[in-house]
Amino acid sequence: MEAYRLCFLGLDCVALHRLVMKNIVKAIGDEIGVGKESKLYMGISEDGGTVVIKFHRIWKSFRNISKVRSYGNETKGTSWLIKSIVSGSREREALTILNRYSINGVPKFYGGALHAVVIEYIPGVDLYAVEYLENPEEILQQIIDIIKNAYSKAKLIHGDLSEHNIIINLENMKSYIIDWPQYVSTADPRAYEVLKKDVENILKFFKRKFKLDKDLNEVIRYIMKGNNA
Repeated sequence: MEAYRLCFLGLDCVALHRLVMKNIVKAIGDEIGVGKESKLYMGISEDGGTVVIKFHRIWKSFRNISKVRSYGNETKGTSWLIKSIVSGSREREALTILNRYSINGVPKFYGGALHAVVIEYIPGVDLYAVEYLENPEEILQQIIDIIKNAYSKAKLIHGDLSEHNIIINLENMKSYIIDWPQYVSTADPRAYEVLKKDVENILKFFKRKFKLDKDLNEVIRYIMKGNNA
C-alpha cells in the first residue's frame, strides 16, 4: 500500500492553489526573504498590484520559543505543518483586526490560506539593517504611535516586537510593524508585561544604535493614556 507524506513545499503549493482560487493572487515570483519562521515571495494580486506572499515555517526553533508564546502549545504532538497553519491563522486574525481599524503603519492585508498570508509589498529596509537615520527620534515616535494605536483602537499588542520586524520605507521615511502571529489582546492578564517588553526592546535598540534615551515608563504611560482596556 502506497502512502504519501505532505512536506512544507507541498503545503506551500496547496496554499498557493487556494490563494489563486480565492482570487487573492494570480502569480508568484522570486523568493525575497527567509526567516527562522517564514519564507517570503514576491507576488501579483488579482488587481495587478505587487504583494508579498508569506509562508509560515514553524520548525525546530519552536521548541525553544514556544515556552514564551501564547499559542501553539495546545498543538503539542502534532506536526510542524499544523503549527505553521496555526501561526498563519493567527497572523491573519491580527491583520484583519488591525486593518479594520485602519492602523497606520500596518501593512494592507489581502488574504490568506492555511499557513500563507498575503500583504502589500513595502519597499523598505528592516530596521536592524538601517545604518543611518537623519531623524531617528521621528522614526521612534512613529513606531511608538503604531504601538499606541494598535493598543487603544484595535486592542492588540504585537507580542514579539524588535528591530527585526519593523520596516522603514527610506523613500518617505514611514515605519511599518510586521509579523503579528504572537499578538496578545489587551484583555489578556499578561498584556501589560507583554507591552512593556515590546517597548523596552525598541527603546534599547534606539539607545544602542542611535543614542536616543527615552524613559520606558513615560512611553508606556503615553501608550496607555485614555485606554480603559
